[in-house]
Amino acid sequence: MHADRLPRRRLGRRRALIHAQPTLRGYMGGLPASVTVPPTITVSLSQQAQTVVESIAFDAGGNRCPTYTDLLVNLPDTPVVFTVPATIDACQLQVHPITEAAPQSGESA
Repeated sequence: MHADRLPRRRLGRRRALIHAQPTLRGYMGGLPASVTVPPTITVSLSQQAQTVVESIAFDAGGNRCPTYTDLLVNLPDTPVVFTVPATIDACQLQVHPITEAAPQSGESA
């Protein structure tokens, strides 16, 4: 797995951070099973990118996971960290590779 091509994610709250485990795919998305290396994506105003972050909300004992209020995003090969407001209950966090984003309704490809 080329970890340098995977985005980094951390969830922040006042006291603790939880770091996302980079994975190629998971329950909610990621790369197709036939793809074993994260693609290189060029991002521009006309070509956006996306990634999937997923977590579990309850631990193995059935207890609710802590609530985090910020998603800290560090894109591959950059030192910049962006803070994205997000309310997420998480015990484990996974992040899947960046892929090209499909145009939204009303946008051209």
